[in-house]
Order: sequence, then C-alpha cells, then structure tokens
Amino acid sequence: MTLRSALGMTLFGLAVSTAGCGDKGPPPACKAFATTIGKVEGCASFPESQRSMLKAQRERMDELMKRLESMPSDALKEVGDMCAQQDTAIREAFAKLAPDCMK
Repeated sequence: MTLRSALGMTLFGLAVSTAGCGDKGPPPACKAFATTIGKVEGCASFPESQRSMLKAQRERMDELMKRLESMPSDALKEVGDMCAQQDTAIREAFAKLAPDCMK
C-alpha cells in the first residue's frame, strides 16, 4: 500500500462516516494518525513535492476531524479502528524509509 492510497482510504472513510449526530470528539487513534502524518510531512528526507502533497492531505484530514465531533459513538469506534490501522501502516512504512523522521 502506498502512502497516497493509505491517506486516500483514510480520508475517504472519514468523509463517508461523518453523517449523524453525537457529542464525541475525534478518537485518540485519529489524533495519533494526524500526528504521524505531521511527522512525515516535516521530514526533510523526502522531496518537497511529496511533503507538499502530505501537507494538503493533512489539512484536509484536519477539516474532516472537526466533523467527527458530531458523530455517534458507535461510528466513532469504527473510524478510530480505521485510523489505528492506517497509522500503523504509515509508521511501519516510514520506519524503513526514514526512521529518523518517525522519532
């Protein structure tokens, strides 16, 4: 799985899953995933073009995470599980490509 496809799947899942109403914020796993993307985005080991793409993806994810605040609790668990899976995939991929960026 490429970084782009992993981010795309996560963003698509967040967008589709934001219907409904509730009183919870984004799951901790989604906040952790956003932090991971921020680390990769700031990594000088990658070309500026890739970092720019990540910045745009992270900004979009930040917007979608604000919408998670209105999701029902049961849907938040599913989104949290998805974020955790994507966070793990990105961490594993970049631990090999640029371990200094994942500290």
